Amino acid sequence: MTAAHPFVRAAAESAAARLLFSRPGEQPRLLVALSGGPDSCALLLALCEGADAALWPRPVAAAHFHHGLRGEDADEDAAFAAALCARLAVPCAIGLGSVRARGRSPNAAARTDRYEFLGEAAREAGADVIVTAHTADDQAETVLLRVLRGASVDGLAAMPPVRDLTPDLRIARPLLALRRADVEAYCRDRGVTPRRDPSNEKDRYARARLRRRLPELARDFNPRLTDALVRLSEHASADADLLGRLSDDLWQQAAKRCWPGISVRLDAGIVAAAHSALRRRVLLRALLAAYGPSESDGARREEAATAAFVARLEESALSGSGALDLPGGVHARAWAGLLALERSPAPAAVSLAAASLSLSGVARVTFARLRVRAEDWPGPVPPLPPRALEAYLDRDAAAERPDGRGTMATDPVLVVRAPRVGDRIAPLGMGGRTRLVRDVMADAGWEIPTRAVAALVTRASDDAILWVVGLAQSEETRVSEKTRAVVRLSADFDC
Repeated sequence: MTAAHPFVRAAAESAAARLLFSRPGEQPRLLVALSGGPDSCALLLALCEGADAALWPRPVAAAHFHHGLRGEDADEDAAFAAALCARLAVPCAIGLGSVRARGRSPNAAARTDRYEFLGEAAREAGADVIVTAHTADDQAETVLLRVLRGASVDGLAAMPPVRDLTPDLRIARPLLALRRADVEAYCRDRGVTPRRDPSNEKDRYARARLRRRLPELARDFNPRLTDALVRLSEHASADADLLGRLSDDLWQQAAKRCWPGISVRLDAGIVAAAHSALRRRVLLRALLAAYGPSESDGARREEAATAAFVARLEESALSGSGALDLPGGVHARAWAGLLALERSPAPAAVSLAAASLSLSGVARVTFARLRVRAEDWPGPVPPLPPRALEAYLDRDAAAERPDGRGTMATDPVLVVRAPRVGDRIAPLGMGGRTRLVRDVMADAGWEIPTRAVAALVTRASDDAILWVVGLAQSEETRVSEKTRAVVRLSADFDC
């Protein structure tokens, strides 16, 4: 085992301190994002050298994305990346794109396309960590750009050292504590001459203009300006983390409904009583949820407009009245103690496929963007559910009916499905009389787009509706003194 270069050891110490690669009981598989520039070349070299010194696992692959924007220069970048990977015996995936802005800046479009390719390459390679080569200088530039644009605390936190992209894939930045000069020196020491992208220096890019001016700012105001900006991002990240946890608690209290892309309702009184820092976070979350996952990133990018919309929503929450029409068909209004954001017309559901649910399991319901959990409940049943997304059912009533041999399934199965024409339920308190589910939802003020993707929990054996999620429970599942066992149903939306 050979001793690693100081640059590699510094990167390893930073990665270990931040748990970038390894989590308890995990053997990470790393995919390197390789542009061919100095930063990514140093990253790939350092990961291979560090693996030889048993500092971290060897990369399973590298991935280079050819954006289709720079002609022969880009072709040579791809060839260089492939050659470097061959020298290091690391498999290399090359992606070829053709960037179409589609209402985005070319840089934003290229970035989105690149990350989509990296995700695909990671899945192909069986990787669970995408490793990128952002440095402390990149972080400082990002922070200062966001200061100039009036960013929030979240914006000042800039790039996190590690971030989950999906439940099975995360992005890690082991060079985030290292300087660009260190990167260049390490490449020279290892005899590698990286590629240079001249478009990065063009004046039309704000980052390039700022990069040229940073040395002058450092000379005139603070010789350790980069360190100061990185420190600001670290402090902002810690503050944002705490505010995020507190706002999560507030969301759980205030959110009465959340169908992403369709309908969001908050208790306006709870929101109004909260600290303004938490209130604004919850309102931003509601706004992005109203647009839905496919468009929330675009809404977030329009920071100035989004901040103005949040301010208007805050006024409505505080006053308890008012209405606001937002781009993309989102309408917000405050009335009767609620702040509602509805999208009309709602996007068509991709699939209304039902999901099976055992009485001791979890079902992910794609069409309604929620998870429904069933579990045995040994404790006392509250007289009223503490939140609308909970229900307590008599387990025997929820169970499948006896089969032809008169036996009962040991782990009966429920179904979570979308409403159908003619669906009926006998709500609690109506003595067994049934009503059309659509009428129950209409009486509760649920709009037509919301009704179309409401989730119904039914008994698999006879399709009897046991719970309209978030609204009504059936009388036959009422918990009484005769109840032998209770099952608790709960739902959480992807908001």
